[in-house]
Amino acid sequence: MSAADPSPTRVFAILNPARRRWSAARRLLEEGAAARGWPLTVLTTTVADPGAGQARAALDAGATLVVVGGGDGTVRVVGGVLAGSGVPLGIVPLGTANLFARNLGLRPRALARNVATALAGRPHRVDVGWSRHRRGEEWSAEEPFLFVAGLGHDAATVLATRAWLKRWLRWLAYLGAGAVHLFRSPIPVRLAVDGRPPREVRTWCVLAGNCGRLPGGIRVFPDARPDDGVLDTLVVPIRRPWQWASVAAKGLLRLKRDVRALEYGRAHDLVVQPDTPQPLQLDGDAVEAVDEAAWRVAASELTVLIPTDPSE
Repeated sequence: MSAADPSPTRVFAILNPARRRWSAARRLLEEGAAARGWPLTVLTTTVADPGAGQARAALDAGATLVVVGGGDGTVRVVGGVLAGSGVPLGIVPLGTANLFARNLGLRPRALARNVATALAGRPHRVDVGWSRHRRGEEWSAEEPFLFVAGLGHDAATVLATRAWLKRWLRWLAYLGAGAVHLFRSPIPVRLAVDGRPPREVRTWCVLAGNCGRLPGGIRVFPDARPDDGVLDTLVVPIRRPWQWASVAAKGLLRLKRDVRALEYGRAHDLVVQPDTPQPLQLDGDAVEAVDEAAWRVAASELTVLIPTDPSE
């Protein structure tokens, strides 16, 4: 959405007021929209409605651009509503990890630059992951994920990370909780990929990723791209504690050689059924223990605005 775009632009900004820089983001958005002569409506999220209702209201009111300001959870929820609508999404990362935003080339600390990109960046179509889960006989409605879905000790780590620690240490807060879970026993699961018969594995977690890069240059999925039409999968069959050393070396040093404790794959859909109920997480939003999870990818379903110059 550039200033030279002749089509009328009606901007809605959905901001999470629990984030420290949300008021600064609001001010910059108001200034940027006013400079372009665009009407701007600001909606704020609540605990009861973390973004979906606001995004639906924006679409119903005729939004031609929606900007979301918040963490991965807020971006995930708003992006899920916009998926398939054709209305572009601008992202102002204000959260703890900001994983999806980082994978789009946004730098979380560059607030003014991110606001400019959210208003006038380059449109780019990306995939959306969709997850549903079962407890007992009842299946949930589908929920979106933009970075990763995980089941097992990965999700338990998310559940164990305290909110106040995330606020002060940001994405590093996950490391303390993760260390506690590193040496937990592998979980027996049945894993079915793209409609094939399920196979039984014992794993620390099962991940399905739309993107692959973490802060610090660490890549969970070396070949993942948010616009390739597939989910990258990872099974972590850790059997002995010392195997974590090779896992860490591959991530931190970006080693290209295979590591026995990491089994990569690709899928359009997969079903994960643990022997015992396990927690689930979607882009860092945790769900209490579930009996089964089903994940799929919808290719090119969401339009996001990304930096016009990738080197910025």
